[in-house]
Amino acid sequence: MSTVKVTFSFDDNKIYEAESGLLLSKICELAGYPQDLVCGGKQKCGKCAVRIIDADGEEKTVLSCATKVTAPITVEKIFNRADRKVHVLTSNTALDCNINPSLGSITLKEKDINPDHCMSFEKALRNNFKIEMNYNVVKKLSNVISPDEPNRKFTFVTFNSRAIDVNFDDDDSIYGLAIDIGSTTVAAYLYDMNTATLISTHSSLNGQTALGADVISRIQYTIDNFPDGTATMQKMVCDTINKLIEEIREDNHINTDRIYHVVLCGNSTMQHLFLGLYPKYLGKAPFASTTHDIVEIDAREVPLDLNPYCKITFLPLLGGYVGADTTGVLISLPDDGEARLAMDLGTNGELACGTNDRYNIASTACGPALEGAGLSCGMRAADGAIQYFKIDPEKKDISLIDVIGDVEPTGICGSGIIDILAELIRNRIINRKGKMLSREEYEEKFGADALSARLEKREGGKYGINSFLIYRSETSEVYFTQMDSRAVQLAKAAIMAGCELLIGLYGKGAGTLKEVCLAGAFGNYLDTENAQYIGLFPKIEGVATRSIGNGAGTGVQMYLLDKGSIRKCRNIQKNIYHVELNELPDFNTVYARQMDFINAPKDPDDEEDEEEEE
Repeated sequence: MSTVKVTFSFDDNKIYEAESGLLLSKICELAGYPQDLVCGGKQKCGKCAVRIIDADGEEKTVLSCATKVTAPITVEKIFNRADRKVHVLTSNTALDCNINPSLGSITLKEKDINPDHCMSFEKALRNNFKIEMNYNVVKKLSNVISPDEPNRKFTFVTFNSRAIDVNFDDDDSIYGLAIDIGSTTVAAYLYDMNTATLISTHSSLNGQTALGADVISRIQYTIDNFPDGTATMQKMVCDTINKLIEEIREDNHINTDRIYHVVLCGNSTMQHLFLGLYPKYLGKAPFASTTHDIVEIDAREVPLDLNPYCKITFLPLLGGYVGADTTGVLISLPDDGEARLAMDLGTNGELACGTNDRYNIASTACGPALEGAGLSCGMRAADGAIQYFKIDPEKKDISLIDVIGDVEPTGICGSGIIDILAELIRNRIINRKGKMLSREEYEEKFGADALSARLEKREGGKYGINSFLIYRSETSEVYFTQMDSRAVQLAKAAIMAGCELLIGLYGKGAGTLKEVCLAGAFGNYLDTENAQYIGLFPKIEGVATRSIGNGAGTGVQMYLLDKGSIRKCRNIQKNIYHVELNELPDFNTVYARQMDFINAPKDPDDEEDEEEEE
């Protein structure tokens, strides 16, 4: 087997010797520099751009997913690293639950469980303390227990009144983890289970993004690489969690072997890939999950660096693409009998309308536009991302560009995308039908100004693509195009149609809702007024709109801490009505109507049926 040397000059000229003919994207991954392959390596998104010096000494930028390496090269820069630091939402609303966890512990002295003559230690523990013992506990106990040491201490770790482990030292610490596995990011919450105290929160980019930004590309990866693809995806998400566990150990100086309960949620695909379940039929007819129910296993059954007898609980799925992350969101909502419209918007949009006694739920295919992926200059919420944007209507020019990390802009994240689109509509650069005006069309209507100077043609299509320049320097260029606008337009129509149809199925009128609840990072950071202006979700007279932060993260924490939340979870699961939106007779009509930006300024000179740019 012939090999080639790949030098990474940005990392002290580190050299990696790779098999000749491998894709550069794979070599980067193997060398420890995984990339953010938004399109799953299909050569569509351009996010895997890498600047290299080839064997002839020529410096150039290539797509790593399309570049086979057969001669020595030097990698000077990887533009989108999957392991770069991203800003992950871990905050949540206050936990509305009692403290009554499934996990507990009891410290006893040997004399407390000494059996009567010819009886067993196991029976003495059961009779005196109502605790059953797993086999591993019986085995560990047999090696040390002795009636001759009556003051020896034993700390029995219990899960639903069954001893799952026993420790023989004076440290009676036990911990629990609540984890929200998102397609993009993973958030973990560490609790001291003796005091029900939140110790710390930790987050990371989901390592699976190196093989695709969205769930469809990851499902396709497992199909294309069957049977090993599922195990690869499972290892990548578990490696992400293992890194968080190591971070927890180092930051908090705790023995992570004492983590005995981990509660997780995630969408349907994340559930399958974490558990190592082949997800083929999630992505194609009959769009079926292997299981919808709560899954409870020991940690030894998955590749996590935890005590092998730690209990792993994955919350139940609710149907189709409405996964356990939505279950977590619904657990987090007040159980007050009031009806709510709840939504968690990202690559996939999950919607629920009703009360805990009856929720109509549905999913909408938003595409990756709302998270920045798939757009011309879209990116995740990392340093360099434009997160807020404003145009001064008097000066007719940009008045605010707020960038994460206070650095030079390099792209646009989800909240920035909504702001930009709303401002372009307000300032008549994009019309009611979603058409972006060219410079000539704008100046013909409104005259030349600083805004028209930003309208440019870019290569693409038959006549080029209209675009709006946001920022340009010698090292960076950020812009928003007609195609970007259309991608958001399609997503917003799907979401708004879903909201309208679910409220209709609820049957009591939108005005009877208590509130509209926005869950997730996108809902937390976006400007609600701008989102409602473009018609991303409804603005209902007299009904408040509230961001609930990482609602899924709140729900898994409540499940970890309170058996009452477990009962609530079961009740939600039992009373769910899953709706396939595209099978409803009115869907196409409602979807088409919601394509319009109905709040756009009216222009009598516009012909609404004019041919639009694609």
